[in-house]
Amino acid sequence: MSTVFVLVNQDHLLLERSGKWGYGNDLRALYRTPYRDEALNQKVELTVKDPLLRARIEQATLDEKGIPRLADDLLAAIPPRPIVVEAPEDSAENTPDEPADAPDSSDADAPAQAQLG
Repeated sequence: MSTVFVLVNQDHLLLERSGKWGYGNDLRALYRTPYRDEALNQKVELTVKDPLLRARIEQATLDEKGIPRLADDLLAAIPPRPIVVEAPEDSAENTPDEPADAPDSSDADAPAQAQLG
């Protein structure tokens, strides 16, 4: 088994090859390099783009299929993926025709009619 290096940010997310931070769902998509100095260069480049970034380099081993095997404590620190619930777009309850606090047209004309009468 060979050793590779991956990057982890302050939120315990892993850098992917696409340049985005992910939850490590697909370990094949992780940024990894066999050289620590390349990982350090990548960390410096990311820090220049985002000065608030606090990334660290973690060591991992590759299994027989070439997939990184991360340490158990590193995997345990990864936060769960947020669940995104999308509201239905065409629901009548969510999209009223008139705002809830708008007066009815019959109620708005009542004071004017009372003054005329």
